[in-house]
Amino acid sequence: MKIRSGIIGIGLLIGSAIGCGGSVGKQPDPNVRFVNLCTDATLDFLIDDTTIDTNIGFMDQTTIFKKTDPKLEDFGIEETGSTVLIDSQAQAMSANTDNLVIAFGSKNFGTEPEKRLRFLFQPVNRLLPNGSKSRVFAMNTFNRSLGNQNFAVIFKNPGTISTINFNPVNFGEVSAQEIDAGPTTLVAQRQDTETEVASVTKTFEAGKIYLMALTGVEGGVGVNAPTINFIEIPSK
Repeated sequence: MKIRSGIIGIGLLIGSAIGCGGSVGKQPDPNVRFVNLCTDATLDFLIDDTTIDTNIGFMDQTTIFKKTDPKLEDFGIEETGSTVLIDSQAQAMSANTDNLVIAFGSKNFGTEPEKRLRFLFQPVNRLLPNGSKSRVFAMNTFNRSLGNQNFAVIFKNPGTISTINFNPVNFGEVSAQEIDAGPTTLVAQRQDTETEVASVTKTFEAGKIYLMALTGVEGGVGVNAPTINFIEIPSK
């Protein structure tokens, strides 16, 4: 029997029913893809106690979106080589939806449970963005140093006047918008301050979809250095 140490959450990802001629046929099954944004653990991804993907390291993801059932299922993550569930959540994904399961936080969180390793469900629109736009899902996974509380960040152009401003993103949350394709400099700035946690210059391609994540730990080096990372999400 597996030891479930995560917090059980029950939710529903809401999809839209598509009718044809006034009738509604069977909708395609939901798709799911696992992404690991945890810097200090290599993970396995499970559905209903069956290992779906294994040995997924930091900034890695499963190679394809995989079909699952549009019903209540138990999703979980384990450290590779272990049989102890780190986090487990029950979720019913709606038919005809695409969903990321994103692991974030720290395995070694000490006595600060807000910084712990867990995962969230993020529905994504994989239809091609219009014209010369890129679609960007911005996530905050940045953990502060021991004894300091995590904060919300804003992804934006540097300076006081910016043309790109994502909504403030709390730790473990996502904000999305479409931006103009082309070379762009963005910073992750602490909300209500001028403090920039990290910056990046990225050439966004028209019609592409990205997961953009602020990762790392305050004062960290190497993979733990505060960094804005990107993972491309394949369109349909």
